[in-house]
Amino acid sequence: HGGELVMCPFLKPQVVVAPLMNRAAFFRSDLVLHRVLPATEERVCFTIWLDSSVINRDEDCNLTARHLSSEPEVVDRLRCSPVQRSVSRAVYAEEYEASLRECMAQAAGCEEMLQAHAAHVQQQSSHKQLGPFLASLRVLKPGAVRSEEEELTTEEKKK
Repeated sequence: HGGELVMCPFLKPQVVVAPLMNRAAFFRSDLVLHRVLPATEERVCFTIWLDSSVINRDEDCNLTARHLSSEPEVVDRLRCSPVQRSVSRAVYAEEYEASLRECMAQAAGCEEMLQAHAAHVQQQSSHKQLGPFLASLRVLKPGAVRSEEEELTTEEKKK
């Protein structure tokens, strides 16, 4: 029937939550990429956003040079930080595009949104420092296809 909530914790396996009556899903939307799959039957959804002066402060959200490391401890901190939003569209570029196509296919402005997304990803990916960092994060996604060279590099970092 569709309408599932798909949560994609950054660089972790996705979690799919079926829409069941009397079920509530609570999560930090600033820390977990998420989307709702199109529903084929009527469904009811209620969303609340909470905000405060201590959530999403600039010092917590702005990507800086100290974040541009693929060292395991830095990546682990990024997984738990709102900074991940700075790079998530490029790291999950295909998933983001598929979601736009699925949700906006018949809507006015869909093509413009897809073009803006492609331009955003291209700009980040072509940046001298950010581009290689994004590439290193993309291979860490669950299910990412890695070259033999990348596999060896990943194994060496674990040692």
